[in-house]
Amino acid sequence: MAYKVYKEGNYILIENLDNNSLTDYPSVNVRFDKSTLNGNTFSAYFDKEVFTAFKDVSIDDIQMKDGTVYSANQFNVWSRENTGVQNEDFWIRKAINEIFATYGDIVSVDQKNKSLLKFGRNQLVSTSKTTLAKMPVGIDNETFVSSNLITQISSSSGSDTGDVTIEGHTSDDGLNFTFVTQTVTMTGQTAVVLGTPLCRVSRVVNNAASDLVGNLYVAQTDSLTAGVPQTDLKVHLIVSAGLNNSEKAATTISNNDYYIFTSFYADCLEKTSAFGIVHLEIRESGKTFINKIDIEASTNIEAMHPFKPYLIAPKNSDVRIRVSASANDKDFSGGFEGVLCSVIS
Repeated sequence: MAYKVYKEGNYILIENLDNNSLTDYPSVNVRFDKSTLNGNTFSAYFDKEVFTAFKDVSIDDIQMKDGTVYSANQFNVWSRENTGVQNEDFWIRKAINEIFATYGDIVSVDQKNKSLLKFGRNQLVSTSKTTLAKMPVGIDNETFVSSNLITQISSSSGSDTGDVTIEGHTSDDGLNFTFVTQTVTMTGQTAVVLGTPLCRVSRVVNNAASDLVGNLYVAQTDSLTAGVPQTDLKVHLIVSAGLNNSEKAATTISNNDYYIFTSFYADCLEKTSAFGIVHLEIRESGKTFINKIDIEASTNIEAMHPFKPYLIAPKNSDVRIRVSASANDKDFSGGFEGVLCSVIS
């Protein structure tokens, strides 16, 4: 079948050249997403329902109003500029267009349909930049690995024998990351070997009916003393005793996702006067961490920064919040929020 697809006023018109039929749809309710099927086909969505008569059509069969055949790139640019849901966030649309212009990837927030809030706390922030995550004493920042060396989880308490869910990423080369989630049954102070070894670990959540009792340690293969790994640099995440989830203001973006930051924040939790400089950092694949913005947090000032335009973390990037405090051993918390969007072409 052949179609002409164009915009008239506030409507998207689809003209079926085989039967001379013409249908129109309010442009605010139409979204076109390019499909990966066969490399040159796409699907059209209307009020979240697929047009059954206009699905997986070859780009070669779609024409402009004047009869000129669209190229795949022309049609994707046209669709992004002329369609969109009625209450869509302008800055989300701007970020989607920026991703395409900068990286050449077509992404969809609707397909992923997942927001991401990451938060962390560190009660031992030093005058050097320190990640907002609980780490072994004396360790300010996680030591990143380039292969799947994170292999075990253990607890400092023999009472922890329930299930926990672990989120993280695998990688074969340290440059491309695949998101995985797994549930394991804790065995107290004895290490549990992960079913899927990880290159990054970003979150651990209690999945049992009882509260966790001890500190939980996700680490590389290491000897334990009462459930605690003996090599501090091999520890990649700690769940603090008395909590049922990790507090780590850091994550990794997979090879099939982009992350759109809408805001980030930080607080100084000291009772007496103290302050810190808060750094939001992104490391693209194969590069070094780049500081994106600095703000102040103190006993009197909560650090809060809403992004407009929204900040973008590319696929395969690492993200973290670090703080440099006015003195050693200061207590800070913070986090960032936004939405994930999937690469669809």
